[in-house]
Amino acid sequence: RTYNRIAAVYYWPRMSRDIKHYAATCDLCQKAKPRRHGGVGLLQPIPIPAQPFEVVCMDHIPDLPDSKGNNNALVIADKLTKYGFFIPTTTSVSAVETAKLFFANVVAHYGIPRQILSDRDSKWSGLFWKEVCRATGSRRLLTTAYHPQVNGQTERANCYEDGTSVPEEGLRI
Repeated sequence: RTYNRIAAVYYWPRMSRDIKHYAATCDLCQKAKPRRHGGVGLLQPIPIPAQPFEVVCMDHIPDLPDSKGNNNALVIADKLTKYGFFIPTTTSVSAVETAKLFFANVVAHYGIPRQILSDRDSKWSGLFWKEVCRATGSRRLLTTAYHPQVNGQTERANCYEDGTSVPEEGLRI
């Protein structure tokens, strides 16, 4: 509407761009504009665990620089204590090998977790993990595709030292 009113009387090169920029940066305009989106939904946080290693989060950091034949890291984090394991692996690690790493590094020292929170990677959602969870009495919790914020604890652990995160192509797991 602002453009139409001004264009009826004036003209200058790149007028549309200038008007859009002005309207986007005008404090009064931003305050007067009505909100046109729906209300924000209520947050439903995951409950805080009662004891350490009752709920663990798992994820992979793929395509890392090669180091002693490893180019991937399995990240396992405890939801309560925020204690994390960074286990070197390869990108071709199978579900069986991942389970062995999990049992050797977590279950052997802290016991079987009640819940395992992970994304929907085929390594986590395959028949092998269903059987592991059934045999151990654990419950799998899978996040929604392309919503890494649900598993934010391990995703935050997947950051570089300078604070930048792993590129989106690295989060495809």
